[in-house]
Amino acid sequence: TKEPYPKMSVHSLLDAAAAEFPDKHACFYLGNEITYKDLKLLADSLAAALADLGVRKGDKVATILPNCPQFIISDFGILKAGATHVPCSPLHKAADLIYEIGDSGAETVICCDESLELVDSIKDKTKIKRIIVTSVMDYSLEKPELKQIPGTYQFRDLIANHEPKPPEVDIDPIKDLAVLVFTGGATGLPKGVMLTHYNRLVAMTHIAWYIEPLKVGIRGKTSVLMPLPLFHQYGHLMM
Repeated sequence: TKEPYPKMSVHSLLDAAAAEFPDKHACFYLGNEITYKDLKLLADSLAAALADLGVRKGDKVATILPNCPQFIISDFGILKAGATHVPCSPLHKAADLIYEIGDSGAETVICCDESLELVDSIKDKTKIKRIIVTSVMDYSLEKPELKQIPGTYQFRDLIANHEPKPPEVDIDPIKDLAVLVFTGGATGLPKGVMLTHYNRLVAMTHIAWYIEPLKVGIRGKTSVLMPLPLFHQYGHLMM
């Protein structure tokens, strides 16, 4: 019987796209163009950096990022390190972050500089050990000068200082978590929903089937405008 869905890691999709369409654009952002090859190299270097910082398979890494290339790089980099991505809304207040980061057990946070003060204020109320900071302009056409912030790591620095050699991690798509996403809490406290690599691939396949405009697209040539928030699961699956 033919399997309806591939049993593979989520990040292997990026590797496949980079191999098939290395010079095709994966992301357009504020005048900058990032190819699939570039995206893979950035994610590989971030994965190597995370491993060097002590992130291991099964660890949770939280992100507090708006729609920007860093979210995409972080998503694949976290998975390539064998860790689980915990996407948090950049609109969250302290209590929300304390709950989600605390409940997930995340020890590493990747955030924008606008959120740094908030993250720093909750550090002692969670298990946060490492804070990686970026700017929404870091991957724009005109990159700003990096400002070193005591007690943090710079996103661009970590990538620049690590070879694109992610750690060798065995992933079981059926059992290993890819993402821990929290519900909106409409019926009480938000619940952390555990999605394996296989869960995400199945959902991503469904989206490709259900959305009519994607069916008429040309493989490797169609661009999609993404106004959906990537930290929300719908936008995350569309990514």
